[in-house]
Order: sequence, then structure tokens, then C-alpha cells
Amino acid sequence: MARKTGLTLLLCTAALISSSLAIAVGPAGRPAMSAQQALAKLPPDRLQQLSPATWEAINSGTLSGEELLASLGLAPVVRAAAPPDVQTKAFLQHWMYNYTCLIAGIGEDPIGEAGIDGRCSNQPMTSTPGAPSLSPSYNGSQDGSMYTGYYNAPSDSATCTTTHTNLTRYFVAWIYAPRTRSGYAFIGAADYYKLWVNGTLVSSRTTGGMKLWTVDEYSAPVTLEHGWNLVVFRHTFPQLGPYTEGDPNLNYKYFSVRFAADAAGTPMTDLVAGHDPNCLDTSTDLAVYSRAHVANIAHITGVGGAQWRTDVTLANNTFTRWQYRLRYYREGSNSGTADSDQLVTLAPFESRTWTDALVSLFGRTGDQKGTFVVTQMYYSLLTEFPYGNGALRTRVYNQSAAGTYGMSVPARYFYEGTSWGGVFYGVRNGQYRTNFGLAPMVNAGAACRVTVWLVDPALGLSVTKEYPGITGYWQLNNVFADMGVGTVVTNNATMYFRIDDNATGTYWMAYMTANDGNPATGSPGTSDPVFETGNYMWAYPDWP
Repeated sequence: MARKTGLTLLLCTAALISSSLAIAVGPAGRPAMSAQQALAKLPPDRLQQLSPATWEAINSGTLSGEELLASLGLAPVVRAAAPPDVQTKAFLQHWMYNYTCLIAGIGEDPIGEAGIDGRCSNQPMTSTPGAPSLSPSYNGSQDGSMYTGYYNAPSDSATCTTTHTNLTRYFVAWIYAPRTRSGYAFIGAADYYKLWVNGTLVSSRTTGGMKLWTVDEYSAPVTLEHGWNLVVFRHTFPQLGPYTEGDPNLNYKYFSVRFAADAAGTPMTDLVAGHDPNCLDTSTDLAVYSRAHVANIAHITGVGGAQWRTDVTLANNTFTRWQYRLRYYREGSNSGTADSDQLVTLAPFESRTWTDALVSLFGRTGDQKGTFVVTQMYYSLLTEFPYGNGALRTRVYNQSAAGTYGMSVPARYFYEGTSWGGVFYGVRNGQYRTNFGLAPMVNAGAACRVTVWLVDPALGLSVTKEYPGITGYWQLNNVFADMGVGTVVTNNATMYFRIDDNATGTYWMAYMTANDGNPATGSPGTSDPVFETGNYMWAYPDWP
């Protein structure tokens, strides 16, 4: 429905605004990719979150691609030659927010502010009807500022009108303090604001009219408790845009928040950030943007004496100390209880690699394989192209004397899985053997049956088989042999799969590995695997 709203805005605004597609510039005046180019990088579910005013700005050519990606937290972080203020002064950059402004002046309470309790992202932030859901983000500005743009204003697609006065956005962040301490909150904000820490209003500006952002303009004493502290910032604008005003002070509204040890502003450098720290990977709709999934991790003996091992690299590509939760689920388990649950904290731009991670990171012993998920980080900083920045890398390799070949297993975000089926092209057998796996994005109660269909019209191959009773992570080894066509030699088969009886409605990450070497057909090979995740089907075949 949201995507249709966006298309409606594109049509109705075409007659009202310029159609110029000249290169736009961001708030810092830098030339950037076009918004049309940036749209191609957005997952379909993120497109649905764009506000009608954002679609107007895209259509008119006034919104750059860089700004569009930054507004969704998808822009890559670029580190300065020397640590910038955002890092040395420990500004908060990991906010969750409602993308589209609410129509409310500073004296109005549109959401029931007393009910803000830091619940999971993708969930209404309070129980008040109409309260917006929050999406996680990470902003990499060098000066520590966050901003709201003219394109975050609310629009009415029925009338093609946009509201630019008395608008409000909410920003929510969790910050971890290693011990209880007293200090100061330092705030800078254009126009009006309110700042709460653990439910207590610690600072505000509610009168006096519009003004520009000045960093650290306000300060207030604050107490941070040992553990996770909930920080809520409300930003309200008497006027936001329109872009045609030509006034950057109306089109961009900045703010900044940080915590200091004293009134002089000495930064608290031991604070740790994290998205949704009280939310696990146990829901199909809550906190799905603050986790990334890896389909396969192994420490196991394979075909022909192969010794499969997995190395995991995790990088913190932010200006902030960050805590990650890593949860491992063993093959066949769907209890929802992780077999290993580990917390890892990384310094800004620190990278860490665990060799044979099932042992060194997850503390597992004996031969086993499974899947794992990383929570508490916005997925776009962990997953790979086209939607992410690749800070989570996994390599599965054979450590036996037969060779040390390996494959990269990409991290995926929740909606890159499927709840119904998909397809793989160019599936191989003969010199190669093909394995097929499913990893549930939510492990609790995950169960299904799957039908696999192998097709190669050139060979007259068409065979199906049903696999019932799948619980949790599952892998089918040597698909062709298991389906009774192990002697078929092909590099061009198509493998369709259909997921049925998916009781919990979770998404499953489907993958295929093609291994060089198929002893069953007399091809020893070198156990050199290629990993591929499933594709969506454009045309739907008639199942046999």
C-alpha cells in the first residue's frame, strides 16, 4: 500500500513540480549520485517506508541519492584522516526514528510520551493509537549532528499537499554504561526539543521560535545507570521546508546529543551503543532490521575426508563502541534457544576474526554445523552489496590434506529470505555435487516441508521429491543422488523449491553449494565449493 502511495505522489506531483533531474547536492554541498540511482540500491521493503514528501523530492530532482541513502541509514561511513568530533566526543549516532514527521507542535503530545519504553523497532513506539514505528539507522556525520530534511514532511496523496509547519520527529537510542555514574548531557538543536534519559526529562527548549543548531549549546546534569540506558529525543519544527523556499535553514534541521563526565564536556568514551539490545531474533516482524543472518557455519567431517571449518570476521565500521550479540543454532534444532549466545564489544573501526569460529567464538565441541545470527546492529552495516556495507564476513573451507579451498557465505537481512519458495539456475552434477540448505530467520518453532524439483529440458530431466519434517536449520547433501538421478551429468539444470506447512510463517534463507568433486560418479575433485543464495521466481512454473 505504501508503495502505491509513493507512485500516486509521483503522478500527482509531476504537474506541480519541476521534472529537472540535474545532479543534486547534499546539505554539505557535495555532488552526489542521483536519487534514481539510489532507488536501485533499496530493498523493496525499504522503498515502502519512504514518505510521500520524499517521493516528491525524488521526482523533482531536489533530493540527491546520497541524502536518500543517508536518510535510511544506508550511506557508507567514511572515516576522516584523523578521528573527527563524532568519535572523539562520543556523539550518539545510532538512533531509531520515525521516517515521516508527525503533525504536532511542541506543546502537543501526539504519541503518549509517558509510554515511550524503548520497545523493539518495527513496533509502535507507544500503545497510543497512531504512534509511529521506529526504524534503526546509523549516521556517520563528522561533526556528530543528525538532521531532518524537508523530504521528511508528511504529505496527503489524495490532495497532493504537504504540511510544512508544526512538525515533530522522535529519535530513540540505547546506550550501555559499564557502571553507574553522574555526568552531563550536552545538546545542540535547531528550533525546539525535549530530551529524556530513562524516562526523566533532563533538558528542553519549548519557546522562543526558530533558531539554528549550535553544537553543545545546552547542557544538563544526568545519571546513567549501570547497563542499558534509554535515550529519547524529540525534535519539533515551527517550519520545515518547502524546498522551493531556497533557505537551507528551513530545509535541514540539525541536532546533536552526547554525554560528558563533567560540566567542562569531557567525553564519556567507555559508553557502548547497540540497536534493540532487549530484543532477540525470536519474531518475524519485530527488530528485523537490527540483525543479520548467516546460513552456514561448520566444524565437521565431510565427503572424502574433507574437514570443514568456518572463520568469521566482524568489523565495527562506525565511530562508536558497539556491542553485538551472536546466536548460534545447531542443525535440526528449532527450540528458539540458541546453542551458544555470545556478546562481543568492538572499538570504533576495530575488526576481529575468529578462526574455526564454532570452537573459538561459540565454544562448541565435536562435529556439527548450523546457522547463526548477529543482532543489535543495523543490518546495512553488516550485510553485503547491494544493500549493505559488508562488515560481517564468513568463510567456510576444507582443512584436510586434499586442499584448503573455501567459499564466502554472505550475511543476509531478514527479508532476503523467503517464506514460500525460489529457484537456482545453472545447477551442476557429475563432476560436481550440489547441496541444498534452508536456514530459518526465526528459529523458535521453525518447521516446514519442502518440495524440490530438478529440471533440465535439454536432457529430458524432470524429477520432484518432497522432504517433510524439517525442523530448524536443514541441509540436503548431494541433491541429485538423493533424488535418484545421481548419474545425470549437467551444468545447466534448474532447481525449484517450494516451502509448505510453514507453521510460524518465518522467512527461510535458502542456499546451494556446488562442490568440485563427486566421488559417487568417480570424480574426486578438490572440495572447492561455490555458495549461492536463492533467487525469486519471475514466472511461476506449473508444479508436477
